[in-house]
Amino acid sequence: MQFERRKRIRLNDSTENTNPYPFWINFYTTPPTYKVSLEEINDLCSERLKMLQVIDNLLKIDNTKRSKEFYDIMLSQLSNIKTSKNEKNFFLAGRSELTSKVFEARKNDHISHFLLRIFYCQTPELRKWFIARETDLFRYRVLETCLNNSSILKDCLKFYDYKYELVPMEEQTNMQKFIYWNSVNRNGNANEIAFKLKFEEAIDLVRNRKVFLNNGFAYVSASEMLTVLCNEFRTNLSRELSQMYSDFNSLNEERLIKQLETLHNQFFSNSRKNNNMNSDQNDRNRIYPNEINDLAKEVFPPCMRSIHDTLRRDHHLKHYGRLHYGLFLKSAGLKMEDSIEFFRSEMSIHNPEKFQKEYSYAIRYIYGREGKRVQLSAYSCQKIINGCAPGPSDTHGCPFKHFDTKHLKAMLVRYGISDEEQISEIVQLVTKEGNATGACAKYFSIKHRVTEDFSTIYHPNQFLTEARKVLLTPAPTIIKQENDRSTTEENDTSLSGLNETTMDSIKSISDILNDDDLHEMESIEV
Repeated sequence: MQFERRKRIRLNDSTENTNPYPFWINFYTTPPTYKVSLEEINDLCSERLKMLQVIDNLLKIDNTKRSKEFYDIMLSQLSNIKTSKNEKNFFLAGRSELTSKVFEARKNDHISHFLLRIFYCQTPELRKWFIARETDLFRYRVLETCLNNSSILKDCLKFYDYKYELVPMEEQTNMQKFIYWNSVNRNGNANEIAFKLKFEEAIDLVRNRKVFLNNGFAYVSASEMLTVLCNEFRTNLSRELSQMYSDFNSLNEERLIKQLETLHNQFFSNSRKNNNMNSDQNDRNRIYPNEINDLAKEVFPPCMRSIHDTLRRDHHLKHYGRLHYGLFLKSAGLKMEDSIEFFRSEMSIHNPEKFQKEYSYAIRYIYGREGKRVQLSAYSCQKIINGCAPGPSDTHGCPFKHFDTKHLKAMLVRYGISDEEQISEIVQLVTKEGNATGACAKYFSIKHRVTEDFSTIYHPNQFLTEARKVLLTPAPTIIKQENDRSTTEENDTSLSGLNETTMDSIKSISDILNDDDLHEMESIEV
């Protein structure tokens, strides 16, 4: 695929004659030339790393990536990140109409991205990690900004000099006679703009039959441009990081790199070598059949503990109960062979032959060993709450959503919440606010004696992970969110060729950092 050089937008401290940030979206095609202090560097990089950490944690615990549910959870988590002045972080502050504060937020976003490039360009593993998380931030911006307003998308692409050809409305009207164009124009909006691309530029959409092909061109509706833009963003970022590493020797000053490495290790509790979870970590997170009963009492969320209690009592679960609980245990670290052993010990009491013929197949299926051979993900809170509601004899579902007040109170007492005031507080979150996940978070805080309310519960396996961490913590504390599983999806693409943007960025930093008169808190140019 051929890539044209993009328009290089020079950014400086003046915004009188031009606005360098007219859109919340930033393709990061040009390095900034603002001056920032080392203290500001620390604050900006910390703020951005917190955002990337949120995405990292979500990807580890649930790989239902790119769904609306995933981004709703991501937004909720990002909203909890504040600046050093306890203000809204620059990612969210930059969403509004342009004001001086919004300009400052978008500028900080631009600077922090390029600062982190300096550290994350150094190894293929770091590049892969950084590209994947930054692409998710970019994807969310496109989803929120452009896909609901195709005119903004058109203006944004024009600003960044992406020369995608707009399909004239007259040509679109003529295309209405093609049934397939109508089928891929999913919004059903005859006035929605469309783009005409070389088919190789939309190869993922071609593969998934989401475009109309004609004479070697792909006709892409505005709503489907998300895939094209994310692929372009990922490829450009990968190429520029690879080129930055090739030119890395021109940056002789180690001070900034050490500072960035310290921040990285501070947030992720590991050195660069441990970005991907190794087998030792996976072994530590593993659970065994003989531990499940005790774990259920101590650290399982109410939804899964309720299913476990029913299984122990009746030695039987209906379909959704088996599915939800099996996937939960799988994500918690129970191996397939151990899962079969555990469920056989409980469910074969009444009908051993049925277990062998039906239930064992279902277990192998969710582990990707049967059928489509696809690894299934555990259900998140929103998927449990909004999914198939439990019937009278079902065991699945969210107790805070699907139990009536009487049964909810009885469950809380049974699970160790005996204080009437605490029970009332949890119940009110359900009955008055309809906040099931908030009630679960309150239950977590009370049961595990966390010094402050645990802010958000969004997944049963997150509840399990945080509860296990509390048990291993010598004193009550506020828990940072970390999870069991590591999911790395994006591939790193190393492309050769001199990148003028990268050289400008590195030379600018090198020139400033090699200044003998530079002191720790004075301004440096990024």
